[in-house]
Amino acid sequence: MDLNGLGDIIASQLAAECECEIIGDRVRVRTPLIMTDGTVVDIYVVERDEQLWVTDWGEAAEWLYTQVWDGELTEADRLIAEEVGSALTASFVPENSSLERPVASVDEVGRGVLWLAQAVVRLADRWYIHRRPDRLFPYADAPAR
Repeated sequence: MDLNGLGDIIASQLAAECECEIIGDRVRVRTPLIMTDGTVVDIYVVERDEQLWVTDWGEAAEWLYTQVWDGELTEADRLIAEEVGSALTASFVPENSSLERPVASVDEVGRGVLWLAQAVVRLADRWYIHRRPDRLFPYADAPAR
């Protein structure tokens, strides 16, 4: 196999896995990352007071409510969300259950989207395993994309 140009091929294939759509005052980025059941992770880019932000718009918490447990967030769940969020320099916003992160510049938007999408996946994995300790590999039942 000739490895020349393989990096460019991989980069273009990965880029093709993301879809962007303008929805009102935000851009939705459908990432190639998935939750434990195969649900695609969406990240939104918004501008607030001349600052770009990436947010999951509370979709991770909403997904967890419907998929993983029936009830409210426990204190342990909130601590896990804050731990995962702070580990990726995202902040958990309890008022709307979203993960958010400011973006330093337009040049950093892609990196911000990827970091936050990774935080959402980590959060989902951590909560899923916390609630389902019998399932150490949460993607066992996820459908292939």
